[in-house]
Amino acid sequence: ASRKQVAVLFQDITERKRAELALQQMNETLEARIVEAVAERNVLADVVNGTNAFIHVIDANYRWMAINGSALREFERLFGVRPQVGDNMLDLLDDCPQSKAGLKQRWTRALAGEEFAESVSFSDSKDPASHFEMRYSTLRDAQGQSIGAYLFAYDVSERLREQERLAQAEDALRQSQKMEAVGQLTGGIAHDFNNLLTGITGSLELLKTRMSQGRFTEIDRYIGAAQDASKRAASLTHRLLAFSRRQTLDPKSVDINRLVIGMEELIRRTVGPHITLEVVTSVGLWSTFIDAPQLENALLNLCINARDAMPRGGRITIETANRWIDERGSQSRDLTPGQYLSLCVSDTGTGMSPEVINRAFDPFFTTKPVGRGTGLGLSMVYGFIKQ
Repeated sequence: ASRKQVAVLFQDITERKRAELALQQMNETLEARIVEAVAERNVLADVVNGTNAFIHVIDANYRWMAINGSALREFERLFGVRPQVGDNMLDLLDDCPQSKAGLKQRWTRALAGEEFAESVSFSDSKDPASHFEMRYSTLRDAQGQSIGAYLFAYDVSERLREQERLAQAEDALRQSQKMEAVGQLTGGIAHDFNNLLTGITGSLELLKTRMSQGRFTEIDRYIGAAQDASKRAASLTHRLLAFSRRQTLDPKSVDINRLVIGMEELIRRTVGPHITLEVVTSVGLWSTFIDAPQLENALLNLCINARDAMPRGGRITIETANRWIDERGSQSRDLTPGQYLSLCVSDTGTGMSPEVINRAFDPFFTTKPVGRGTGLGLSMVYGFIKQ
Protein backbone atom coordinates (compact mmCIF):
# COMPACT_ATOMS: atom_id res chain seq x y z
CA ALA A 1 0.00 0.00 0.00
CA SER A 2 2.95 2.27 0.53
CA ARG A 3 4.33 1.60 -3.00
CA LYS A 4 4.31 4.69 -5.34
CA GLN A 5 3.08 4.38 -8.87
CA VAL A 6 3.65 6.66 -11.87
CA ALA A 7 1.24 6.89 -14.80
CA VAL A 8 2.57 8.22 -18.11
CA LEU A 9 0.02 9.36 -20.69
CA PHE A 10 0.96 9.89 -24.36
CA GLN A 11 -1.03 11.98 -26.85
CA ASP A 12 -0.38 11.64 -30.61
CA ILE A 13 0.06 15.22 -31.96
CA THR A 14 1.52 14.21 -35.31
CA GLU A 15 -1.42 15.58 -37.29
CA ARG A 16 -1.33 18.85 -35.36
CA LYS A 17 2.38 19.27 -36.07
CA ARG A 18 1.78 18.47 -39.72
CA ALA A 19 -1.00 21.06 -39.84
CA GLU A 20 1.20 23.65 -38.12
CA LEU A 21 4.04 22.93 -40.56
CA ALA A 22 1.68 23.14 -43.54
CA LEU A 23 0.27 26.42 -42.21
CA GLN A 24 3.78 27.80 -41.76
CA GLN A 25 4.72 26.78 -45.31
CA MET A 26 1.48 28.27 -46.63
CA ASN A 27 2.19 31.56 -44.85
CA GLU A 28 5.71 31.64 -46.24
CA THR A 29 4.41 30.89 -49.75
CA LEU A 30 1.69 33.53 -49.41
CA GLU A 31 4.19 36.11 -48.20
CA ALA A 32 6.49 35.26 -51.13
CA ARG A 33 3.61 35.56 -53.56
CA ILE A 34 2.59 38.90 -52.07
CA VAL A 35 6.16 40.19 -52.37
CA GLU A 36 6.32 38.87 -55.93
CA ALA A 37 2.94 40.39 -56.84
CA VAL A 38 3.91 43.75 -55.35
CA ALA A 39 7.22 43.70 -57.24
CA GLU A 40 5.43 42.71 -60.44
CA ARG A 41 2.87 45.45 -59.91
CA ASN A 42 5.63 47.99 -59.30
CA VAL A 43 7.44 46.90 -62.46
CA LEU A 44 4.20 47.10 -64.42
CA ALA A 45 3.48 50.54 -62.97
CA ASP A 46 6.98 51.70 -63.90
CA VAL A 47 6.52 50.40 -67.45
CA VAL A 48 3.09 52.03 -67.80
CA ASN A 49 4.34 55.35 -66.45
CA GLY A 50 7.55 55.22 -68.45
CA THR A 51 6.03 54.41 -71.82
CA ASN A 52 5.56 57.04 -74.50
CA ALA A 53 2.00 55.83 -75.03
CA PHE A 54 -0.77 57.92 -73.46
CA ILE A 55 -2.99 55.66 -71.32
CA HIS A 56 -6.36 56.77 -69.95
CA VAL A 57 -8.86 54.61 -68.02
CA ILE A 58 -12.31 56.03 -67.19
CA ASP A 59 -15.46 54.69 -65.56
CA ALA A 60 -19.02 54.84 -66.90
CA ASN A 61 -19.34 58.46 -65.64
CA TYR A 62 -16.26 59.69 -67.55
CA ARG A 63 -14.17 59.86 -64.36
CA TRP A 64 -10.53 58.84 -64.46
CA MET A 65 -9.82 55.49 -62.85
CA ALA A 66 -6.18 55.66 -63.95
CA ILE A 67 -3.89 57.81 -66.09
CA ASN A 68 -0.16 57.42 -66.73
CA GLY A 69 2.42 60.19 -66.58
CA SER A 70 2.75 60.69 -70.34
CA ALA A 71 -1.01 61.05 -70.75
CA LEU A 72 -1.26 63.45 -67.82
CA ARG A 73 1.44 65.76 -69.19
CA GLU A 74 0.06 65.67 -72.75
CA PHE A 75 -3.49 66.40 -71.58
CA GLU A 76 -2.21 69.40 -69.63
CA ARG A 77 -0.19 70.61 -72.65
CA LEU A 78 -3.16 70.36 -75.00
CA PHE A 79 -5.95 71.64 -72.77
CA GLY A 80 -4.24 73.66 -70.04
CA VAL A 81 -5.57 71.64 -67.08
CA ARG A 82 -3.87 68.88 -65.08
CA PRO A 83 -6.15 65.87 -64.52
CA GLN A 84 -6.17 63.62 -61.46
CA VAL A 85 -7.69 60.22 -60.73
CA GLY A 86 -11.34 60.83 -59.83
CA ASP A 87 -11.71 63.98 -61.97
CA ASN A 88 -14.47 64.09 -64.55
CA MET A 89 -12.89 64.39 -68.00
CA LEU A 90 -15.82 66.26 -69.54
CA ASP A 91 -15.86 68.84 -66.73
CA LEU A 92 -12.19 69.64 -67.36
CA LEU A 93 -12.95 70.28 -71.05
CA ASP A 94 -15.67 72.92 -70.56
CA ASP A 95 -13.35 75.57 -72.03
CA CYS A 96 -12.70 73.40 -75.13
CA PRO A 97 -16.22 72.62 -76.41
CA GLN A 98 -15.13 71.25 -79.79
CA SER A 99 -12.60 68.83 -78.29
CA LYS A 100 -15.06 67.94 -75.53
CA ALA A 101 -17.76 66.94 -78.01
CA GLY A 102 -15.38 64.81 -80.07
CA LEU A 103 -13.86 63.03 -77.07
CA LYS A 104 -17.25 62.39 -75.48
CA GLN A 105 -18.51 60.82 -78.69
CA ARG A 106 -15.50 58.47 -78.87
CA TRP A 107 -15.57 57.50 -75.18
CA THR A 108 -19.32 56.86 -75.38
CA ARG A 109 -18.74 54.38 -78.19
CA ALA A 110 -16.08 52.59 -76.12
CA LEU A 111 -18.30 52.52 -73.02
CA ALA A 112 -21.05 50.96 -75.14
CA GLY A 113 -18.77 48.03 -75.98
CA GLU A 114 -17.26 49.17 -79.28
CA GLU A 115 -13.52 48.73 -79.80
CA PHE A 116 -11.99 50.85 -82.55
CA ALA A 117 -8.94 52.83 -83.68
CA GLU A 118 -8.67 56.15 -85.48
CA SER A 119 -6.33 59.04 -86.18
CA VAL A 120 -7.07 62.41 -84.57
CA SER A 121 -5.45 65.86 -84.75
CA PHE A 122 -5.46 68.56 -82.08
CA SER A 123 -4.20 72.09 -82.62
CA ASP A 124 -4.11 75.50 -81.01
CA SER A 125 -3.00 78.95 -82.09
CA LYS A 126 0.50 78.60 -80.61
CA ASP A 127 1.82 75.17 -81.56
CA PRO A 128 1.69 73.10 -84.76
CA ALA A 129 -1.04 70.48 -84.94
CA SER A 130 -0.42 67.26 -82.99
CA HIS A 131 -1.46 63.99 -84.64
CA PHE A 132 -2.38 60.88 -82.66
CA GLU A 133 -3.22 57.27 -83.37
CA MET A 134 -5.84 56.28 -80.79
CA ARG A 135 -7.21 52.85 -79.86
CA TYR A 136 -10.29 52.67 -77.63
CA SER A 137 -11.34 49.49 -75.79
CA THR A 138 -14.03 48.50 -73.28
CA LEU A 139 -13.03 47.71 -69.67
CA ARG A 140 -14.91 44.69 -68.30
CA ASP A 141 -15.16 42.97 -64.90
CA ALA A 142 -14.73 39.25 -64.21
CA GLN A 143 -18.30 38.61 -65.34
CA GLY A 144 -17.73 40.40 -68.64
CA GLN A 145 -19.83 43.43 -67.75
CA SER A 146 -18.70 46.86 -68.94
CA ILE A 147 -17.36 48.97 -66.08
CA GLY A 148 -15.50 51.60 -68.09
CA ALA A 149 -13.20 52.10 -71.05
CA TYR A 150 -9.52 52.67 -71.72
CA LEU A 151 -7.46 54.40 -74.38
CA PHE A 152 -3.98 53.84 -75.76
CA ALA A 153 -2.80 56.82 -77.82
CA TYR A 154 0.49 57.51 -79.61
CA ASP A 155 1.81 60.85 -80.85
CA VAL A 156 2.69 60.26 -84.51
CA SER A 157 3.29 63.93 -85.39
CA GLU A 158 7.03 63.57 -85.91
CA ARG A 159 6.57 60.38 -87.92
CA LEU A 160 4.12 62.13 -90.25
CA ARG A 161 6.48 65.10 -90.61
CA GLU A 162 9.32 62.70 -91.45
CA GLN A 163 7.13 61.04 -94.07
CA GLU A 164 6.33 64.45 -95.57
CA ARG A 165 10.03 65.42 -95.63
CA LEU A 166 10.88 62.07 -97.22
CA ALA A 167 8.19 62.55 -99.87
CA GLN A 168 9.57 66.01 -100.66
CA ALA A 169 13.11 64.63 -100.89
CA GLU A 170 11.94 61.83 -103.20
CA ASP A 171 10.14 64.37 -105.37
CA ALA A 172 13.31 66.48 -105.57
CA LEU A 173 15.34 63.39 -106.50
CA ARG A 174 12.85 62.44 -109.19
CA GLN A 175 13.04 65.93 -110.64
CA SER A 176 16.85 66.05 -110.56
CA GLN A 177 17.02 62.63 -112.21
CA LYS A 178 14.50 63.77 -114.82
CA MET A 179 16.60 66.84 -115.60
CA GLU A 180 19.64 64.58 -115.98
CA ALA A 181 17.65 62.62 -118.57
CA VAL A 182 16.73 65.89 -120.28
CA GLY A 183 20.44 66.62 -120.52
CA GLN A 184 20.85 63.31 -122.33
CA LEU A 185 18.19 64.43 -124.80
CA THR A 186 19.78 67.78 -125.59
CA GLY A 187 22.39 66.71 -128.15
CA GLY A 188 20.06 64.65 -130.34
CA ILE A 189 17.21 67.12 -130.12
CA ALA A 190 19.45 70.10 -130.96
CA HIS A 191 20.62 68.27 -134.09
CA ASP A 192 17.05 67.37 -135.12
CA PHE A 193 15.82 70.87 -134.34
CA ASN A 194 18.55 72.34 -136.52
CA ASN A 195 17.47 70.03 -139.36
CA LEU A 196 13.87 71.18 -138.97
CA LEU A 197 14.92 74.84 -139.03
CA THR A 198 16.99 74.14 -142.14
CA GLY A 199 13.90 72.68 -143.79
CA ILE A 200 11.85 75.75 -142.87
CA THR A 201 14.43 78.31 -144.01
CA GLY A 202 15.18 76.31 -147.18
CA SER A 203 11.50 76.22 -148.15
CA LEU A 204 11.16 79.95 -147.49
CA GLU A 205 14.29 80.73 -149.56
CA LEU A 206 12.97 78.70 -152.50
CA LEU A 207 9.60 80.38 -152.10
CA LYS A 208 11.23 83.83 -152.15
CA THR A 209 13.31 82.96 -155.24
CA ARG A 210 10.28 81.65 -157.15
CA MET A 211 8.20 84.70 -156.32
CA SER A 212 11.00 87.12 -157.32
CA GLN A 213 11.18 85.33 -160.66
CA GLY A 214 7.44 85.52 -161.10
CA ARG A 215 7.13 81.74 -160.98
CA PHE A 216 4.11 80.94 -158.84
CA THR A 217 3.87 77.24 -159.58
CA GLU A 218 4.49 74.81 -156.68
CA ILE A 219 4.32 77.67 -154.18
CA ASP A 220 1.80 75.66 -152.11
CA ARG A 221 4.28 72.78 -151.89
CA TYR A 222 7.00 74.96 -150.37
CA ILE A 223 4.55 76.59 -147.98
CA GLY A 224 3.30 73.14 -146.92
CA ALA A 225 6.85 71.86 -146.36
CA ALA A 226 7.67 74.86 -144.14
CA GLN A 227 4.43 74.39 -142.19
CA ASP A 228 5.07 70.67 -141.66
CA ALA A 229 8.59 71.33 -140.39
CA SER A 230 7.25 74.05 -138.06
CA LYS A 231 4.62 71.67 -136.66
CA ARG A 232 7.22 68.95 -136.06
CA ALA A 233 9.47 71.47 -134.29
CA ALA A 234 6.57 72.69 -132.14
CA SER A 235 5.65 69.10 -131.27
CA LEU A 236 9.24 68.33 -130.32
CA THR A 237 9.42 71.41 -128.08
CA HIS A 238 6.08 70.55 -126.49
CA ARG A 239 7.18 67.01 -125.60
CA LEU A 240 10.47 68.22 -124.14
CA LEU A 241 8.71 70.82 -121.96
CA ALA A 242 6.09 68.30 -120.84
CA PHE A 243 8.79 65.79 -119.97
CA SER A 244 10.89 68.20 -117.91
CA ARG A 245 7.99 69.84 -116.04
CA ARG A 246 7.86 69.15 -112.28
CA GLN A 247 4.89 66.92 -111.51
CA THR A 248 3.60 65.03 -108.48
CA LEU A 249 2.57 61.39 -108.79
CA ASP A 250 -0.91 61.18 -110.31
CA PRO A 251 -1.84 57.56 -111.14
CA LYS A 252 -4.46 57.14 -113.86
CA SER A 253 -5.64 54.44 -116.24
CA VAL A 254 -3.00 54.33 -118.99
CA ASP A 255 -2.76 52.57 -122.36
CA ILE A 256 0.88 51.45 -122.21
CA ASN A 257 1.02 50.60 -125.92
CA ARG A 258 0.02 54.15 -126.80
CA LEU A 259 2.52 55.55 -124.28
CA VAL A 260 5.40 53.50 -125.72
CA ILE A 261 4.53 54.42 -129.31
CA GLY A 262 4.29 58.08 -128.30
CA MET A 263 7.77 57.87 -126.75
CA GLU A 264 9.33 56.02 -129.70
CA GLU A 265 10.52 59.07 -131.64
CA LEU A 266 11.94 60.73 -128.51
CA ILE A 267 13.79 57.55 -127.51
CA ARG A 268 15.10 57.06 -131.06
CA ARG A 269 16.59 60.57 -131.04
CA THR A 270 18.08 60.03 -127.59
CA VAL A 271 19.85 56.72 -128.27
CA GLY A 272 21.25 57.97 -131.57
CA PRO A 273 21.59 56.54 -135.10
CA HIS A 274 24.07 53.80 -134.10
CA ILE A 275 21.34 52.06 -132.05
CA THR A 276 18.45 50.19 -133.68
CA LEU A 277 15.20 50.60 -131.75
CA GLU A 278 12.50 47.95 -132.04
CA VAL A 279 9.06 48.26 -130.43
CA VAL A 280 6.90 45.13 -130.02
CA THR A 281 3.42 45.86 -128.63
CA SER A 282 1.00 43.16 -127.52
CA VAL A 283 -2.53 43.00 -128.93
CA GLY A 284 -5.32 43.28 -126.34
CA LEU A 285 -3.05 44.82 -123.71
CA TRP A 286 -4.78 45.61 -120.41
CA SER A 287 -4.95 49.17 -119.13
CA THR A 288 -2.71 49.94 -116.18
CA PHE A 289 -3.20 52.29 -113.23
CA ILE A 290 0.04 54.28 -113.13
CA ASP A 291 1.54 57.78 -113.35
CA ALA A 292 2.19 58.21 -117.10
CA PRO A 293 4.89 60.97 -117.00
CA GLN A 294 6.91 59.05 -114.42
CA LEU A 295 6.60 55.85 -116.45
CA GLU A 296 7.85 57.76 -119.52
CA ASN A 297 10.80 58.92 -117.44
CA ALA A 298 11.49 55.36 -116.25
CA LEU A 299 11.30 53.99 -119.80
CA LEU A 300 13.66 56.67 -121.12
CA ASN A 301 16.17 55.95 -118.35
CA LEU A 302 16.15 52.23 -119.09
CA CYS A 303 16.81 52.97 -122.76
CA ILE A 304 19.62 55.42 -121.90
CA ASN A 305 21.26 52.74 -119.74
CA ALA A 306 20.87 50.23 -122.57
CA ARG A 307 22.44 52.70 -125.02
CA ASP A 308 25.39 53.37 -122.71
CA ALA A 309 26.00 49.61 -122.48
CA MET A 310 26.48 49.46 -126.28
CA PRO A 311 29.02 52.18 -127.22
CA ARG A 312 29.69 50.47 -130.57
CA GLY A 313 26.03 50.14 -131.44
CA GLY A 314 23.42 47.46 -131.05
CA ARG A 315 19.70 46.86 -130.69
CA ILE A 316 17.21 47.96 -128.01
CA THR A 317 13.87 46.15 -127.89
CA ILE A 318 10.83 47.45 -126.00
CA GLU A 319 8.08 44.86 -125.48
CA THR A 320 4.68 44.95 -123.79
CA ALA A 321 2.68 41.91 -122.68
CA ASN A 322 -0.07 40.78 -120.32
CA ARG A 323 1.24 38.56 -117.51
CA TRP A 324 -0.37 36.32 -114.92
CA ILE A 325 1.79 35.95 -111.81
CA ASP A 326 0.98 32.77 -109.86
CA GLU A 327 1.76 31.97 -106.22
CA ARG A 328 5.24 30.65 -106.94
CA GLY A 329 6.19 33.50 -109.26
CA SER A 330 4.81 36.11 -106.87
CA GLN A 331 7.07 34.96 -104.02
CA SER A 332 10.24 35.34 -106.07
CA ARG A 333 9.15 38.82 -107.23
CA ASP A 334 7.74 40.07 -103.90
CA LEU A 335 4.29 40.55 -105.47
CA THR A 336 0.77 39.37 -104.76
CA PRO A 337 -0.57 36.81 -107.27
CA GLY A 338 -2.71 38.30 -110.02
CA GLN A 339 -2.82 40.02 -113.40
CA TYR A 340 0.09 42.26 -114.34
CA LEU A 341 1.42 44.12 -117.35
CA SER A 342 5.02 43.58 -118.42
CA LEU A 343 7.03 46.43 -119.97
CA CYS A 344 10.39 44.95 -120.95
CA VAL A 345 13.50 46.76 -122.20
CA SER A 346 16.27 44.50 -123.50
CA ASP A 347 19.50 45.18 -125.36
CA THR A 348 22.33 43.35 -127.09
CA GLY A 349 25.04 44.69 -124.79
CA THR A 350 27.51 42.63 -122.76
CA GLY A 351 25.29 42.54 -119.67
CA MET A 352 26.24 43.05 -116.03
CA SER A 353 28.42 41.04 -113.66
CA PRO A 354 26.75 39.53 -110.54
CA GLU A 355 28.44 42.19 -108.39
CA VAL A 356 27.00 45.01 -110.51
CA ILE A 357 23.55 43.38 -110.60
CA ASN A 358 23.48 43.26 -106.79
CA ARG A 359 24.11 47.03 -106.63
CA ALA A 360 22.42 48.21 -109.83
CA PHE A 361 19.48 49.82 -107.98
CA ASP A 362 21.55 51.35 -105.15
CA PRO A 363 21.33 55.17 -105.09
CA PHE A 364 24.47 56.88 -106.46
CA PHE A 365 25.99 53.60 -107.66
CA THR A 366 27.26 53.90 -111.22
CA THR A 367 29.78 52.17 -113.45
CA LYS A 368 30.08 55.22 -115.70
CA PRO A 369 33.10 57.55 -115.62
CA VAL A 370 33.04 60.61 -113.37
CA GLY A 371 30.78 63.27 -114.83
CA ARG A 372 28.83 60.81 -117.01
CA GLY A 373 26.19 59.78 -114.49
CA THR A 374 24.91 60.38 -110.95
CA GLY A 375 23.85 56.80 -110.21
CA LEU A 376 20.27 57.93 -109.62
CA GLY A 377 18.64 56.70 -112.83
CA LEU A 378 17.97 53.03 -112.06
CA SER A 379 17.42 53.66 -108.34
CA MET A 380 14.66 56.16 -109.14
CA VAL A 381 13.11 53.77 -111.68
CA TYR A 382 13.11 51.06 -109.01
CA GLY A 383 11.67 53.37 -106.34
CA PHE A 384 8.91 54.61 -108.65
CA ILE A 385 7.83 51.12 -109.70
CA LYS A 386 7.85 49.85 -106.10
CA GLN A 387 5.78 52.86 -105.06
